[in-house]
Amino acid sequence: STEVILQNIPFHHKKKAVAALLRSVGLGGETYHSIEIPMMPSNRSNCGYAIVNFKDVRFANQCFQLLDNWKIGGSNQNVIRVVDRWGLVAADPSSAWHAR
Repeated sequence: STEVILQNIPFHHKKKAVAALLRSVGLGGETYHSIEIPMMPSNRSNCGYAIVNFKDVRFANQCFQLLDNWKIGGSNQNVIRVVDRWGLVAADPSSAWHAR
């Protein structure tokens, strides 16, 4: 499996919203094992990122290609960044991402 971090998600997003975002670009539930969204207990919002554990590196690469720099929201847009669990941008050829 391959973990991908979606950074800069809106603070009100929960797992259902992230799953809907993935599904909207063709990455349905059959492509990943889990979605984890760390939450801040003080105000019940997320920490601004989600961890998606994909079943195969192909799906992780698709996620990068389809969602990196994706804009969410109206006037206060969040720009999604997709990185691997070491914080490396997937498109970087020196990244461990390509070695898996």
